[in-house]
Amino acid sequence: MDKDSPYFVFVRAQMIIMGKQVKSWLDDLKKEREKDNPIDKRKLCNRVETAKIVSVTEVLKDKGKLPAAYKYPKHLLSPALSPKNKITISFSKPKNEVEKARAYFDVETANDAGSLAFDYFYENAIK
Repeated sequence: MDKDSPYFVFVRAQMIIMGKQVKSWLDDLKKEREKDNPIDKRKLCNRVETAKIVSVTEVLKDKGKLPAAYKYPKHLLSPALSPKNKITISFSKPKNEVEKARAYFDVETANDAGSLAFDYFYENAIK
């Protein structure tokens, strides 16, 4: 495989873009299931449950209907996950403490660790 090939570079870039969007979608599905979100309000989960199963070969028969690039449809987010019902919390903590929190929650980002730490606090101190 020629990693300097313009074809390789293009395809790799497209795979990264699509992968990030798919991961974002899967993360939103997970969040929707984890929150105290009634089943009838879980827009993404409900769409997945009712989606028609279609083979890849069937989809590729009419390539003209496929978009040039995949774009995650954020309008499918449930009301519990929509930006109008959310507030961003931002704060700074010592790096070594954040690394310990990331390890504790087994997540890759400080943002995910912070979100899970807040959820943990909320469940144990507020509820």
